[in-house]
Amino acid sequence: MTDRNNISSRNPIEPLWLERFGRECGFRSAILLSGNTLDFVGADGKENVAGAVRRKLQEKGYDRILRWDPISGYDEASRQLRHGMTPPQMAAGGTPYLAQPPAGVSPFADAAPADLPRPVSIEDFFAELPAQLDVEGRRTAILIDFSDYLFGNPNSLSEKERVMLARLGKSVLSARNYVLGDTALEDVRNIIVFLLHDRAAMPPMAYLHHPLFAAISVPLPTRTERERFVTAHQDLFLLDQPVGADPRTKADFIDALDGCTLLDIAQMIKASRQQQDASLTCSKLVSLYKYGEKTSPWKELDVGKLRTLDASLRERVKGQDQAIQKIHDVITSAFTGMSGLLYSTKQSKPKGTLFFVGPTGVGKTELAKAIAKFIFGDEDACIRFDMSEYQQEHSDQRLIGAPPGYTGYEAGGQLTNAVREKPFCVLLFDEIEKAHPSILDKFLQILEDGRLTDSKGETVSFSETFIIFTSNLGAAGAPFEKSQEDVRRYFIETVQEKFNAPKPDGLGRPELLNRIGDNIVPFNFIKDDAVYKSILASKFQKNIQKKVRELYDATIDFEQPDLAYTLLLQRADRTQGGRGALNCLDTQIVKPLGNYIFEFYESLQGRKITIKVHPQSGMFYFE
Repeated sequence: MTDRNNISSRNPIEPLWLERFGRECGFRSAILLSGNTLDFVGADGKENVAGAVRRKLQEKGYDRILRWDPISGYDEASRQLRHGMTPPQMAAGGTPYLAQPPAGVSPFADAAPADLPRPVSIEDFFAELPAQLDVEGRRTAILIDFSDYLFGNPNSLSEKERVMLARLGKSVLSARNYVLGDTALEDVRNIIVFLLHDRAAMPPMAYLHHPLFAAISVPLPTRTERERFVTAHQDLFLLDQPVGADPRTKADFIDALDGCTLLDIAQMIKASRQQQDASLTCSKLVSLYKYGEKTSPWKELDVGKLRTLDASLRERVKGQDQAIQKIHDVITSAFTGMSGLLYSTKQSKPKGTLFFVGPTGVGKTELAKAIAKFIFGDEDACIRFDMSEYQQEHSDQRLIGAPPGYTGYEAGGQLTNAVREKPFCVLLFDEIEKAHPSILDKFLQILEDGRLTDSKGETVSFSETFIIFTSNLGAAGAPFEKSQEDVRRYFIETVQEKFNAPKPDGLGRPELLNRIGDNIVPFNFIKDDAVYKSILASKFQKNIQKKVRELYDATIDFEQPDLAYTLLLQRADRTQGGRGALNCLDTQIVKPLGNYIFEFYESLQGRKITIKVHPQSGMFYFE
């Protein structure tokens, strides 16, 4: 005799949720199916969730199956059953997704015969529900589709909605007639099945702690299910080469479909056939479907460009060669597909994660902008969040959005909105140690799964982002006079202690530090005068000279550049790093220059401005 509890006896093709449904519809009065209920079931794409549910009910002996939804009412076969007529034979699997209706017939047509009126309102349907479940000699199943739209806010139901729930409750109770010790215990009578996307749309009072009511989640397809579906339809994709031509490319394609429904994959088939692009690859198709862009900037990186990374970053950030080398290693790992390989074969994680720590004014933010410019071609692709603004208990709601019913719910979350609008970006989280612990929990999810669900239930992918955390932990007591290696070790130990130590002194989040791994990047103090001078020269040339030329068609330069930079350094606050030097440049040059330009505004066009040093006072002046 076959043991039904033996996992080896189950149909390996049938999803677990459907197997559970078939088991529980034998003794429950109502079942709530939520989640991925609009998807296909099986690899052939001919059966959707509603069709699979109908088939399973038929297998379980239900001979009177009515299907109803709040928009169309009963479907045609159900309307005939409702009025005691015998419907034509219907396919158990439902309508294939790619099938076309007869010529001249709308695919959404659902016109009823004139003598078979449908319910005019939801209240009418619930009013007749008990009668439809009590048909002599028939085992009735009522399938309620699009159940998300039956009730309003569960916390403020109207009087009509409460009456509807009461009628539902009575119907559920009357659908079973158990008599202990009698054969009626084996008798399966009637059942109500709800199909909806979000379980929260159903008032919890209807099903929670109800022994006759079961709630079953329909999950996203597993990798095996995605693979079967892709294999069954791989000849329908129009790409640069057949999907099955290269096993490795096909495996990467199936991994990239993580989080997609089978319906999404069917839509990708249609998208590939509409493009008629001979250069469309599997990865470009996924990018086109998910983000609306054929090409990911990560795919545009090549070995030649990547070899210029170090030089490009050093042009922007001076004196941080060790940090730049670490960034080179992380970006190269992402480029070669080796990033996070030991922890997961999925491609859903962020492309890279770095933790910048060090004193203020040494180039942490500037380096993040330089990375965005190099990879994505635009500094604006660096999206910055100041975590000192997220110190309150409910600050996580600003990132993912306020809960339903609260002010600002419609606006969504700042982080999820930003990534949804610009999926290819560098996410810069400044002063991460100041964020509330609830925020850190969100980062755990992002670093582990590469996705975050906002308050509206929409999932945002972070798989194309590059994440950078910054911190000034330990900067106040850092050993300025010690070697670079000692300073590096000091900052790493300070970060580890802060994250590992329990509250209130520490953050108590060692798991977040584990996700970051050895990607803690300490920044050095700037001690070399040559580095300071290169910072001043770079900002003077790229900012001041360029602006004067663009606005006034004039030129400006120091009469003695080396002397000028030396004097600026002598007056700068070096404890503030490069920012202290730039503050001095602003005070000594930029602000006086503004006054000079205002004074000679009418005669400035085409003029050459020279910045000189007064021999006695050492002050700067303009000629």
